[in-house]
Amino acid sequence: MDRGRLKFLAHVSDGLRQAIDANDVVLVEAEADETRIILASGPAIRDVRSIAETEAILASEANFLRVHRSYLVNLDHLHQVRRRNQGRDWECVMSTDGGAVVPVSRDRYTSLLERFRG
Repeated sequence: MDRGRLKFLAHVSDGLRQAIDANDVVLVEAEADETRIILASGPAIRDVRSIAETEAILASEANFLRVHRSYLVNLDHLHQVRRRNQGRDWECVMSTDGGAVVPVSRDRYTSLLERFRG
């Protein structure tokens, strides 16, 4: 599927679905059993599905990677990967959403680096 045209339906509530362009998604954050979808072009959208369900939709067709149990990021919006607090841990700085900072799990750091090796 052409990544430039991937759209998916966010389950905003029981009776409402909203079409979203996957390229507009900066990151997805888990909030209990729901997710918050951060968009480059507008306000965040709440989705009643879990982050695992959203990941299954986005990661297979677009440039998304689960970098932490609570975060799924769109690598097209990744600005920087840096050490957190001068320690052993890493974090992603996103290029939109005011430079949102997302933690990277130690066990997912290698996967993140591998996505950028050519």
